[in-house]
Amino acid sequence: MDMPNEQQIGEIFKARGVTLPIRLDTVDSLMPLIEELRKDGSIFVFKVDGERDPEKGDTYTLLISGKKLENDIIRKDCGDLLSGIKYVLYEYAKRLWLRKG
Repeated sequence: MDMPNEQQIGEIFKARGVTLPIRLDTVDSLMPLIEELRKDGSIFVFKVDGERDPEKGDTYTLLISGKKLENDIIRKDCGDLLSGIKYVLYEYAKRLWLRKG
């Protein structure tokens, strides 16, 4: 489960016809792609779990679900919110937005 790089995230913006931000180093810069999830009818959730030990690096849980995923769920537990969002967006994009043919 590798984290996507900036080029891979840029491919998602291009595939969706969304203007690529100058920088991809903030959660705000990814909001256009999160909005694309809504347009797809998908559900995006992130949870902050204050009961988890931050030293373990899993205080955030990110989920994407919806009909287009055919009842599957994309999930990532992580310690860095931005990286986690990039991960679930890229996993979703690989399944639905970046498919060839």
